[in-house]
Amino acid sequence: MNYKLLIINYPMRSYTKKELAQLAGVSDRTFNRWMARHRRELEAMGVGLHTHILPPRAVRYICEIYFIDAD
Repeated sequence: MNYKLLIINYPMRSYTKKELAQLAGVSDRTFNRWMARHRRELEAMGVGLHTHILPPRAVRYICEIYFIDAD
C-alpha cells in the first residue's frame, strides 16, 4: 500500500489561514510567510495572496509540507 495515496485520498475540509496558523502554533504573519514560499503551487490550486479560506486540496498540501495535524 502506498502511503502517499492514503494522504491524497484522505477527506479534509476547508480551513481559514488563521485556523491553520493556530493549529501550527505560529502567528498569522509567520503563516503568511510560509504560504508565500509556496505561492506558485498554491496559485495553481486557485489560492491567491488574499484568499482567507483555503480549499481542502490546499489545506492538504500545506499540512503535508509543515506537518500540521488538521484532523
